[in-house]
Amino acid sequence: MKPSTNNPRDLIVKESAVVLTITAIVFICMIGCAFEYNTNLGVWGYAIVAILIPGAFYFIRKKIQKAVMIINKNGIIYYGKLITDWSHFKSAKIDQLPLGLADPRDKVVLVVHFIHPTQHKLFEQKLRLNNTFNKSEEQILAAIEAFRHF
Repeated sequence: MKPSTNNPRDLIVKESAVVLTITAIVFICMIGCAFEYNTNLGVWGYAIVAILIPGAFYFIRKKIQKAVMIINKNGIIYYGKLITDWSHFKSAKIDQLPLGLADPRDKVVLVVHFIHPTQHKLFEQKLRLNNTFNKSEEQILAAIEAFRHF
């Protein structure tokens, strides 16, 4: 028997390798420029920058290996914790939290409504969605819809 082709594929949301790499390169260049224009550091300044480069790429590798969110046949998993399974899931939407005066960053969240399995009450969980993820908000909602009706 041939396997079904309408099985949705697991959506694994991770940090974007490209964004993290560009950010690391920019910060290393900034540190290098600071050492370049501070002549008191001399060779030690270049040695510090040389040590920071492998450290930055090690940080990037570790960040992109860990899944932030997984949406699959079991439910919605966020940082390794099952938020809800599909039998208790009610709805999900993308929302933006109010911006603070001193914090200009977007605070985009995935709002998940579900029935708690033991307390039998409707709960709301807000999951932070960063701009550095490798999947968009639309892809996340599409995966939720695909698995919800699977």
